[in-house]
Amino acid sequence: MAKKFKIGDTVRVADNHFDWCAGMIGIIEGARYSVNFPGETRGHDGVETVPGSEDCWYIDEEYLTLVKQEQPVRTVRPHLSPLCSKVLKHIERCGHITARDAMIDLDITSASLARRICDLEDAGINIQRLAASNKTTGKQYTRYSLEKAA
Repeated sequence: MAKKFKIGDTVRVADNHFDWCAGMIGIIEGARYSVNFPGETRGHDGVETVPGSEDCWYIDEEYLTLVKQEQPVRTVRPHLSPLCSKVLKHIERCGHITARDAMIDLDITSASLARRICDLEDAGINIQRLAASNKTTGKQYTRYSLEKAA
């Protein structure tokens, strides 16, 4: 008998299934339709929620339907040095990085930041540079961010 779902599929539990998981969206994680409900799960009473928890349950395939989703574009990143990874994570988390951010948050110098930005570009990551000036002192600085995909 052919399997209806594969590992990694996003599924929705039927509304006529147990109250605690009816209508919930989950991800198939195992061959026997082990469904993981990431983020927030409901308790067995169907009312109480547990924010930030993950719960995994075996649910018969007859109670599951495939959720059609746009496939996210996943870019494969080349191996980055630990410092490049720190810089990239900061940019992704905060939206940008400046030399001041790098010195305060990452404990790296402005010259080291500039080198890491070049390393990221060499690795194929598109970085946008924005020249700005401090409103109080008038000093010029560069703000680095990821280029928005077209």
